[in-house]
Amino acid sequence: MFSPGRFVTKRGVGDLLSAFSVLCEMPSALPTVFIMAEDGPEKEALQKHSGALGLGSRVRQDGWRNNSAPFFPNEPYFRVPLAS
Repeated sequence: MFSPGRFVTKRGVGDLLSAFSVLCEMPSALPTVFIMAEDGPEKEALQKHSGALGLGSRVRQDGWRNNSAPFFPNEPYFRVPLAS
């Protein structure tokens, strides 16, 4: 899964991490990595949240990217959430 953008509350990344952890616990779960090409004021809180969920090596924070196009052919899921 690939997610570009900024780590801000309104994007709902914490909720996405929680949902991702549920998917990872399913018996039929494929080995999946969540790549977050993001940065922002919520970065540290999201790192702690990811750790508390036990996601460990399943979450990779690659930092902000000006060009996200190289990720698209390799990632079956792409998300750009906006929480309301």
